[in-house]
Amino acid sequence: AAARSWRGPLQGRLVGRLREQVQDGCLSGTSASLLLEILGPCEAGAVAEAPSLAVLHGLHDFDPDVRRLALWAAASSTPRSSCEGVLAHCAGLLQDPAWPVRLAALEAVAKLAWANLATCTVAVPLLLLRARDCDWPVRRAALDVLARLWEDLMSC
Repeated sequence: AAARSWRGPLQGRLVGRLREQVQDGCLSGTSASLLLEILGPCEAGAVAEAPSLAVLHGLHDFDPDVRRLALWAAASSTPRSSCEGVLAHCAGLLQDPAWPVRLAALEAVAKLAWANLATCTVAVPLLLLRARDCDWPVRRAALDVLARLWEDLMSC
């Protein structure tokens, strides 16, 4: 709850600033429009019931920052009942050439893994593969997530 209290206003300011940049002509093109579509609900503090088409489209954008934000939005807006389908979309980005995108994909897959046992069973082998990633931030995050999952499973 404490983490959410600062995120809403921060996201609202981020979206407002993005809108200004687009209106001033500093940002243009598909990526800028897609960022606004992905982050738009955050401006009002709303949380979607399921990932929008813009979010799913953003997972395949050419811009790594759009892919990262789309991963965050997909994992944050997915109800427990839809986690398996969204997990498949996010898991594909665990092989992304950009390590920040792989890191965001790892965090999204981890968030979705906590939904139920079925998603956890699918996510663990994917997370194990990232423990051998060529970039250390991804390896470290994979091991941290796996350790948390293990602790949670052992405490049940």
